[in-house]
Amino acid sequence: MNHTILASSGLFISCCLALTFFTGPWLNWMLPGNIPLGNLVAILAYLSGAWLSRLLAPARGVLAVLSILAVIAALSWFPLGVWLAGNLQLNFIAAPERARWFVQLSLVLAAYILTVLLATLILRGYRRRSVVDSATS
Repeated sequence: MNHTILASSGLFISCCLALTFFTGPWLNWMLPGNIPLGNLVAILAYLSGAWLSRLLAPARGVLAVLSILAVIAALSWFPLGVWLAGNLQLNFIAAPERARWFVQLSLVLAAYILTVLLATLILRGYRRRSVVDSATS
């Protein structure tokens, strides 16, 4: 695995998550297609986190399947949000009762991606430690 790709992905995730949690008027800048910049940053944060878990996961096994499901879930976050809100801005003025569902969806997705990423990192650390221990014996 190329450590540059992993480091770049980790930095990208950190930046995207930081930008998602810091509010400011620039997050409301409209991009082509009438999508706010903040939505794009959130989409990229979810996708980069899921993709990093996919890069780190083993090629086969439970974590491989879970990381693929994380990528699929991240890809479906924005379309589900648009469906719940009824618009590309994810503005829930017309459907305030659906805002709760969207917030819960977003939190569950973030928790799932972070859990898969953490499990993958723990497994990689455990395997690396096992290889070092067996080499020194």
